[in-house]
Amino acid sequence: QRKLLRAVHTSGKDLYRPGPDLDAAIAAYEAWLPTADSGFSCDFPPLEVAWVFHLHRLCPRVYAADCMRALDRIVEVDRPFAFSTIPLSLLQAPRVELGTSAD
Repeated sequence: QRKLLRAVHTSGKDLYRPGPDLDAAIAAYEAWLPTADSGFSCDFPPLEVAWVFHLHRLCPRVYAADCMRALDRIVEVDRPFAFSTIPLSLLQAPRVELGTSAD
């Protein structure tokens, strides 16, 4: 979890308080969550999504209630993200949005 916190802190995005970065992260998380237990999502979601997932699961009862309300099921991943096993290079890799270039 320390690696995740460090990656979020050094990401250049403001994911700690309400604003455009956190809003975008929540929207991406909401799109990703229904696929998290389907086997079709990648093992490691984008950093912003992993952060929101981590925060959401800090209160298991709220997480379960939100999943049931939105999806009629509780989303469980085969193995919960073990952030200590995510390669640091993956956490720090710059993200390129579709339709944009890294130049």
